[in-house]
Amino acid sequence: MKTKILDQIRGSEQGMLQLLEELVNIDSGADALAGINAVAQRIGAFLEVLGFTVEYLETDGAPVQLLARKAQPGKKQVLFSGHMDTVFNQGTAAVRPFKVENGRAYGPGVLDMKGGLVMALYVIRALLENGWQETDMTVLLCGDEEMSHPFTDAVAQFKKAGAGKDAVF
Repeated sequence: MKTKILDQIRGSEQGMLQLLEELVNIDSGADALAGINAVAQRIGAFLEVLGFTVEYLETDGAPVQLLARKAQPGKKQVLFSGHMDTVFNQGTAAVRPFKVENGRAYGPGVLDMKGGLVMALYVIRALLENGWQETDMTVLLCGDEEMSHPFTDAVAQFKKAGAGKDAVF
């Protein structure tokens, strides 16, 4: 199964780059709450196709958090965690949009952390599409990591989601 999963991920490069471009070209800095929400909605839609139940945890005037679950009762429990916000101000994506040069991707948030989010989504998809039913999966993404969570309960949500998990990524 390991070889099939790795082959599928390798074969998904174009889809991964397309999703990465889409996410990078959405401004999602502290001054772009609508952009953070758009990133959350796009990721939520990806996970719903995979059978996840998706919730958007909202706090008035603060960035959204995404909580998604694919329950496999009695199985090992894994949490994928991360953040959807960047340090870049609104308008940066228009000035420095996603691009690939010499095999490297560039753009606001391409490394921290939108590239990591895309990798996690495609790993999850490859596991599920290749029969991996051994793990209860949770995905928790906050929208205010770069600001240190001043207006949300993200820290409490991460502690709660990670409690008792067999692995947290």
